[in-house]
Amino acid sequence: MNNKHYLVQGSERALLMLDPIKRTFLATCLTGLLLQPSLSVAQSTMTIFEDVRIFDGTSLTAKMNVAVEGNKITQISSQPISSPTDAVHIAGNGQTLMPGLIDAHWHTFMVRPTMAQASMAPLTFITLLAGAEAESTLMRGFTSVRDLGGPAFGLKLAIDNGVIKGPRIWPSGAMISQTGGMVIFVCFQRYRLPLIN
Repeated sequence: MNNKHYLVQGSERALLMLDPIKRTFLATCLTGLLLQPSLSVAQSTMTIFEDVRIFDGTSLTAKMNVAVEGNKITQISSQPISSPTDAVHIAGNGQTLMPGLIDAHWHTFMVRPTMAQASMAPLTFITLLAGAEAESTLMRGFTSVRDLGGPAFGLKLAIDNGVIKGPRIWPSGAMISQTGGMVIFVCFQRYRLPLIN
């Protein structure tokens, strides 16, 4: 018997024995690990930010020029930066350019909906709210977020693959909570989960 084949069969059997919520969660996690975002041609084009003051976290520089290729800063100079003819030039007019912010405590599915919506609204509606909030979060300057609990894997895949706009998401997965906490309230109402002492 082939050990590899046996392991796959055993994994499938174990997956089928899980309840539907756990099976969906696990399948989403595995899909997130297997799919890699593709870098499109548009993303690999050079972008030149001209005449900007750079905030580095402590101070502002004099007016500078910044070259970005894909998602990497490749050059910063006080002199004009030579670029290919297809480069995108953005005139900063002396405005501030700064690195993207990172929100270290974010909840994909709990930012925009009210507690009542999070507890009772259809999950498809909550998902659409999460997608809209992801784009709003990006437009506020947050290019990365740490999701500290919730079903963020599908939204992460959509953002990574260019389906919707949003920040990079580092998902934590399932939440834990103290007795009577917010997580217990939402999950108990939505899924009618039994309370375990």
